[in-house]
Amino acid sequence: MIKGALVLPLALAFLNGCSSLPDWIAPASTQAPAASKSAAPPRQVASVANSVDNPTQNQLMSLPKRQQAAILAEAVGHGCQGVSPYFMGIGDDGSAIWSIRCARGHAWAVSISPGPAGDTTVKRCTSFAAETHLSCFSKF
Repeated sequence: MIKGALVLPLALAFLNGCSSLPDWIAPASTQAPAASKSAAPPRQVASVANSVDNPTQNQLMSLPKRQQAAILAEAVGHGCQGVSPYFMGIGDDGSAIWSIRCARGHAWAVSISPGPAGDTTVKRCTSFAAETHLSCFSKF
């Protein structure tokens, strides 16, 4: 699991007119400790596309697919060049769950927390499916 606290909000700011990002900002690439078993799997919510409680998700949904793919790939890191972004749904905690396929074929699940920072958690789709019993690239 990889955490990227500022990747999505800063990438969105960059696409919205900032000319450059600070030097200390880089894609998340370090391994974080495994999540606790108490985390509930995502569930479907009535307004999955635009949750007013998740400003980063709202902004990401407003972008064209190409920009969504670039931002999600930036959150993934690992040299991912995003080609297929897919919004899966909203989890119990209000996190938006996305899938992204990279040009080299790897697929990742990206969770965007509902807080103002838009913290991200990234997992390979195989790990995501094993832990949640949900498939990437499918609505829940």
